[in-house]
Amino acid sequence: MCSGSHQSAERQSISSTDCGSDIPATSLARALLLLGDGLPCFPCRIAKKPTPLRGFKDATCDPDALRELWKKRPGPLVGATTGEISGHEKRARGLAQF
Repeated sequence: MCSGSHQSAERQSISSTDCGSDIPATSLARALLLLGDGLPCFPCRIAKKPTPLRGFKDATCDPDALRELWKKRPGPLVGATTGEISGHEKRARGLAQF
């Protein structure tokens, strides 16, 4: 679970130059918003598979690390760790509505 220390940073505007194209920039912007809710995030492919080499284990709560991850391994979808590992096991069902 992410601490609230980065919440104001995630709310800033994201441009397509942050990661090279409009689709990843949009997913990055959404991931940064989820960080504000305390969810560690990572990029995913259209097939809902993580793009980072270590999968969900590369999820991060740090906005700068997340931007770097999106530059190196961009994806059109956002993955967020849920369940026991994240401390959000009770919220996991609610994320499907996001």
